[in-house]
Amino acid sequence: MIKEEVIRHKDSLIKALEILEEGKQEDNTEYKMKKLSSRLNKSKKALDNINFLFEEGEYDIVEYRQRKSKRQEEIKLIEEILTLERAGKTAKIKTVQEQIKAIDSLIGK
Repeated sequence: MIKEEVIRHKDSLIKALEILEEGKQEDNTEYKMKKLSSRLNKSKKALDNINFLFEEGEYDIVEYRQRKSKRQEEIKLIEEILTLERAGKTAKIKTVQEQIKAIDSLIGK
């Protein structure tokens, strides 16, 4: 069952690769970038609020660390996604090709 699911995922990656190579993908990158930038700003503001509330004694150290860690991870993830979006079509094609190779290697084992 797992192998079948991996093969289905590979098929979807192959279709995505074909779309990228043919240039038929809808170009909504700018919209995505704006949404991600907005989300990044909100997360940074939330992190500032968490720090403020800790300083004001609203959060104990355990809750502060949990909330801070969650927001930092979220910020890091959004920044990584923004970096990938900026990388462009060539990088996306290369990434999809690498994923397909990794799946082929996994299936072979």
